[in-house]
Amino acid sequence: VQLSLGLNVVMLSESYGNDSKGIYGPGLRVDFNLGRSFIVAPEVSAGIGGWSAGGTLNFRSKKFFLGAGYLAASLGGSWDDWGINSLFKVHAGAKGRNWLLALSYVTNRWLRGFGLAAGYIF
Repeated sequence: VQLSLGLNVVMLSESYGNDSKGIYGPGLRVDFNLGRSFIVAPEVSAGIGGWSAGGTLNFRSKKFFLGAGYLAASLGGSWDDWGINSLFKVHAGAKGRNWLLALSYVTNRWLRGFGLAAGYIF
């Protein structure tokens, strides 16, 4: 089990419009290493613009990993804003002994965007 704390950025835009929003803030991720090749990774992030929570199942090969999963994101604070959205997430990244870096693509029927996570592994 590995715990990482870092900075997460999620940027989303409407698929059929011009509106875009983002979340910037600290993130927490827990890696449950299942053998040498698989990682189950729940994560949570909150900060400017809202919060996100989700998890991924990842395949790992040495320092690199590739995975897919689910992300729930709440963007905006009023009822007329985007509210809570369920998103499909694919991501790729690398992790060393004490660091983690991942780039992700998130999408659903109405939204699409990307994410970046950089963290320190305890």
